[in-house]
Amino acid sequence: MRRTSKFLVGTAVIILGLVHPGAAGEKRILDFTNEGSTSQCIGDPRTPLCAAETLEACRTRSEWELCAPIEHDYSVYGKWVPAGISFLYSYRYEIMSSKPLEAPDIAYQRLGRLAKPWRIGDVALQLWWEGCPPIDECVVETRMHPTKKFGEGCRSFAYCSREPHPRTYILRRKGSLWIVVADYTDPVFPESYLNRK
Repeated sequence: MRRTSKFLVGTAVIILGLVHPGAAGEKRILDFTNEGSTSQCIGDPRTPLCAAETLEACRTRSEWELCAPIEHDYSVYGKWVPAGISFLYSYRYEIMSSKPLEAPDIAYQRLGRLAKPWRIGDVALQLWWEGCPPIDECVVETRMHPTKKFGEGCRSFAYCSREPHPRTYILRRKGSLWIVVADYTDPVFPESYLNRK
């Protein structure tokens, strides 16, 4: 009996680690390079958070090959490629909540062009994003600088603007990885969802 209970507790800890990879309130950075980003798993969606970070890196950087492991159709973004000052932005995000979907949650689903139907056991992850533009004066100084790379040293977190609502990602385990089922930029769940036990 005691051996079984230790096994179950250990299994629960492993599962929780996969479902809840970051603590609520944790702030992280998404940069145009993996080296400048907080995440160590962009392109390797082994947790729900890794899948959401991979999606945003795919979109923000136009690195469309990153969308393949999360099964996201990037063709909707057209041929957009970041250039100029947009390439110098950094993004910060705060983990708001991460919860497996239960039967009552399915009623909140909205299906759009890219969304797949939700299932019980999918994970709803909410991240609050802010975009951080570079320092204008620095960008101007490096534009034609003889020895500096364009935008070198210009990234800044001084003028970040927060999105009006957290983004909600619905994520699903598929084998050893996680895929993106849907993502929304406007509220999906009521405020009480964030604080649900």
